[in-house]
Amino acid sequence: MTAATSTAATAAAATAVPAAAATAVSGPVDWRALLAELSDAVRASQVPDEPEGHTVAAAALALADAWPSPACDHRATLDALNRKVHVAKTTLARYGRGWKRKKGAEPLRAETWRLLIAVFFAYAGDAYELHHIGDAVATPADEARFDHTGMALKCLNAGLAAHRRAAALQLPELPSDALAELAHLGALRLAALPGGSVAATPDSPDTP
Repeated sequence: MTAATSTAATAAAATAVPAAAATAVSGPVDWRALLAELSDAVRASQVPDEPEGHTVAAAALALADAWPSPACDHRATLDALNRKVHVAKTTLARYGRGWKRKKGAEPLRAETWRLLIAVFFAYAGDAYELHHIGDAVATPADEARFDHTGMALKCLNAGLAAHRRAAALQLPELPSDALAELAHLGALRLAALPGGSVAATPDSPDTP
């Protein structure tokens, strides 16, 4: 990802944040506690396993447990989930080997949508470093850092796309106040980016 591409992606992300969330950005977020709470809700829902494939719930739970490790450390899983949000017509709860569509799989449940969106936004936390890198990618270390922040920006866009898809489903278990809280998380992440549409708000001191 180049600096120009990152700038364009930032602008695209800015237009995707609901206006209500963009104007109500305040207070830090305890990401660790939030992910733990949403993970508990998914575990309590007893999502069926898929021994010969993947479940979105299991992938999101693993990512939540691994946070705050860098997004690029989980590229394969994040990319797979990103494709299921951006490309697939319906995001399913279970998939076969290689994340292939599985016949008879049920749609994603509300509690998994909430965790998935929050996970994407949590891993978007390092995208702010794009501001410090700019066009000065001169060394292998710079390239690795730029790749990391580009992956974080991809997570931000995936979170916004997942939020739009979940909202369009109008699930009774995912009411407007829950959707507003999730949109708020996206607005906070966007705020930290250069060109973000709202004023930046720090996270809690002990989290990235």
